[in-house]
Amino acid sequence: MKNLKLLILFISLLFLNGLPLFAQDDSATKQESFGYVFDKISSDEELKKDAEKIKLNHNIDILFSKIKRNKKGEIIAIKISYTDDKGNSDQIEVKRKIPIRPIFFKATESINKNSGIGFYDNSSMIKKTKDPKLEKIISTIESLKDDAIIYVDGEEYNKENLELLDPASLVSIEILKGKNVIEKYGKKGKKGVVIVSTNWKQRT
Repeated sequence: MKNLKLLILFISLLFLNGLPLFAQDDSATKQESFGYVFDKISSDEELKKDAEKIKLNHNIDILFSKIKRNKKGEIIAIKISYTDDKGNSDQIEVKRKIPIRPIFFKATESINKNSGIGFYDNSSMIKKTKDPKLEKIISTIESLKDDAIIYVDGEEYNKENLELLDPASLVSIEILKGKNVIEKYGKKGKKGVVIVSTNWKQRT
């Protein structure tokens, strides 16, 4: 009876202190996601440090090569490849006349394997076939100067606001120049005016 009372007292103390009676090993289902972003302003030193960090923390070898920059030091071409200790490997190479878009490297780690590992661009796999028309629209927007005069369905925009729009909603982009443009838009149309048409009216 005395031993039973001691056992009951011991169990009560465990509950009072918030301790579990039985250990649970949830390591088999434990997952951890991580990601890195490489963009046009990433320096060689930053890329080197990222590669070292990815190797140290995740045992993934990542290699940056064929890097080309414009006069501003922005990356316009790069090749990135990776290999991990589970047999996964892939690479992506981007070559552009204008600065690259952000490239995301992401993976979900679990006790057994990496899932969803790879390079991503705007949450879509870079290797996925893109709509040529949409790609042309995006490239045109990115090539515009920061002080470009822009009209979207007749309303004046700046480049920063234009980049916030969904590219899929843009039907066409025209860059107009010449005397007629200056006559219509005044001095600010001297360097040209960007006319953007959308499908907003069709969707309402």
